[in-house]
Amino acid sequence: MKNLFTYEELKQSPLTQIQKKELLKELKLRADFGAQYLYDVKITAAMLHLSYDEMQTLIYSYKIDAVAVRASIKIPWWSISEYIIDPADDLEEALRKYVQSLPHRRIKKSNTTPHEEAKFCVYGTSKTPKRKA
Repeated sequence: MKNLFTYEELKQSPLTQIQKKELLKELKLRADFGAQYLYDVKITAAMLHLSYDEMQTLIYSYKIDAVAVRASIKIPWWSISEYIIDPADDLEEALRKYVQSLPHRRIKKSNTTPHEEAKFCVYGTSKTPKRKA
């Protein structure tokens, strides 16, 4: 089956610094006038140039706050603003490097095979002395 779209056609470019500033200004303006405080997940994904799956991942990994309103999930404007200002990618990268730099404990290999260990357990219990009645 032939694909309908290529990867390049589906890929969205990340937000530029100018787009980030304009989006922050627009979010703040809407909140100041009381026009909109909460945004739908799909709308937020489109604003941030992310896919719906990436947006769900951000929500479930607690990088973006979300509020459940009845059956829908809404994202507050201040959470979107915080993510635009600092998505915390640098912190994740630093944590990953730190964890990789930690010395790893090597597991000592056993000289016996699982079959031999099972045989030892069976024979070990059968050789116990019996009580005399």
